[in-house]
Amino acid sequence: MTGTDVGKVLTRTDWALLGQQKLQLVLVIDDLERRCDAAVTYGRTEEKAVLSSQLEALSGILHWIDALQDAAQAEGYPTVFLLDVEEDRC
Repeated sequence: MTGTDVGKVLTRTDWALLGQQKLQLVLVIDDLERRCDAAVTYGRTEEKAVLSSQLEALSGILHWIDALQDAAQAEGYPTVFLLDVEEDRC
C-alpha cells in the first residue's frame, strides 16, 4: 500500500462512526476486565486465561485505533475521539 492508498483510506473513513465503534470496543474491554477480575476472585484459572487473551487482543486493536486517529489528526483529517462521542446506552 502506498502513501496515496493510505490517504484514500483515511479520506473514506467515517470518523464519527469509528468514534462510536471505538466506544463500543472500550465498553467490551471494560466488561472483559470485570469478568477477568471475577475469574481471579473465584479461582477460575482457565476462564481467566481465555479472558486475558481476549483482553490483550482487543486492547491492541484499541491502541492501533488510537495511533491511527493521532496520525490522521496530525494530517488534518476530521477525527472524532471518545470525548467527542455521545455514549448510546441501551
